[in-house]
Amino acid sequence: MNRKMKAKAHTLQAPIHPYNLSDVRMIDITQLNLKENQEIPRAKEFLSFERFLPHIGKQKKDSETIVVRFKGRAIGAYDLIGPGGGRVIVEVDGCVKDTMIRFDKYCTYYRMNYFLIDDLENRDHDVIFRVFSEPFNKKAILKETLQEDFIKYPDKYKEYCWYVGKILIDGNLIQ
Repeated sequence: MNRKMKAKAHTLQAPIHPYNLSDVRMIDITQLNLKENQEIPRAKEFLSFERFLPHIGKQKKDSETIVVRFKGRAIGAYDLIGPGGGRVIVEVDGCVKDTMIRFDKYCTYYRMNYFLIDDLENRDHDVIFRVFSEPFNKKAILKETLQEDFIKYPDKYKEYCWYVGKILIDGNLIQ
């Protein structure tokens, strides 16, 4: 069998969905203008994510924000959810778009996750990610069979933080 094949030109068809994500980027947290008091921890529980998220910002106070200006149609974050997870308010162009809970029924350990705010108009946007550190009932959210972990190790659930590694955009960052 002859393995020498030649490349040939292909024509791309029109996207199936008009809001397809065709101009996506992942911006490392260190490429953004973080305030001096915002941490980028090197905790041992995060080392297994280093290949995908070499830097993980720890946003822990309501006053801590990440501000992103971009031109495009979608924005989100590639982050970690787990025992210390909290909530993030996403404000786009002065309006709250969503409150993202970074904790779910399996959060007895940290794992990578993401969220996306899409279907935005293709234009310049000002986005503010703000931690909402007010406590909520994590034990009630955990799957019933995992609630024993909450009782056995309550200290690991005390924080209400956001562990963000990259900001996702469909468009271009404006700096």
